Amino acid sequence: MGAAHLELITWGDIRHEVARLNPALFDLIEAINPSAEHTLYKIRYPFGAEILQQGIFYIPNRHNQLVPISDVTINETVRSNLLYNLNSNPVCMPLKNNSEIYLELDNMIIPYQKIQPGDLLGAWGVLDHYCFNTASYHPESIWNMSAGARSIFMLAKIGDQTFHRRLQHEYALQSIAPKTLSDQWGVFKEITQQHPDGKVWKFELLCFSKKWFEHQGDCAWQPLYHYLLMRSWSGTNFLRNQSFWDLIFSVIRQEQKIPPSSYINDMVKHLHAIACGAALGFAPQLEENDAPIGLLQDVYVNGAYKLKDYLPVIMTPQRFDGTRPVYFSLNNITAL
Repeated sequence: MGAAHLELITWGDIRHEVARLNPALFDLIEAINPSAEHTLYKIRYPFGAEILQQGIFYIPNRHNQLVPISDVTINETVRSNLLYNLNSNPVCMPLKNNSEIYLELDNMIIPYQKIQPGDLLGAWGVLDHYCFNTASYHPESIWNMSAGARSIFMLAKIGDQTFHRRLQHEYALQSIAPKTLSDQWGVFKEITQQHPDGKVWKFELLCFSKKWFEHQGDCAWQPLYHYLLMRSWSGTNFLRNQSFWDLIFSVIRQEQKIPPSSYINDMVKHLHAIACGAALGFAPQLEENDAPIGLLQDVYVNGAYKLKDYLPVIMTPQRFDGTRPVYFSLNNITAL
């Protein structure tokens, strides 16, 4: 796998990039004019790198190896600056390409959120602990996060043992032929590691150090904290009203005399959440933001696998925006 990389920067180094991706955040920080003590870190991850594992934040050490943030091989200053959110990720913002937050339960991969450039991540815990001095009830230890899409799969059948052995030979792959859709990610990840062009794809993450959140009593910093609060609040709109929808579904079942079935009930709720844009469906990926799509398609069509009769359509998680259709398969259950 292409090596991960961590770089210490200042606001002056990154301000123009933030202005392009998140103008509102840029204006607030410009008004504050933070000092050089308010350091930031730009981290680059290769495709498939696991940024969060069970809530633990993984960053490159001095050898560019991905290790838990509490690891002794992490520079002590870096560890002190970023280890302020219960071992999980600090407040951060993607700069290039997408990532996926997901849960892994009983060998099921459940996509939870797609993180794109300009989004903010990690504010909930900071607002609880640093700004309001309240206890946090957020379960940090269940979340995983990957560089690029984790819930990625090709619609064409690519589990043929004979054809897959050709891939193994050409790219020295250790991964066996995928048996399920969720198995394909491991193969795609290894192809990207081994292919000469795979190292080009990077997920870039901007991380704010703890110094940014030590100004609770400073009036000049309140607009920034208020912005984080409002972003967090707006992101919980569906969750705050979910209990009412649970009641509505219960009334429908009662009035229509629908036999109780936890499976059907969960599927209906999940489809409703997808239709509202609150849960992720799937859509064909036409760009390179979720993965090195073109590379993977070329490997399967023109490379050793020699895929025939089917188009190499690759699906990744997508939120329904009211225009572009999304897909949910009862053969690939991703409901919470």
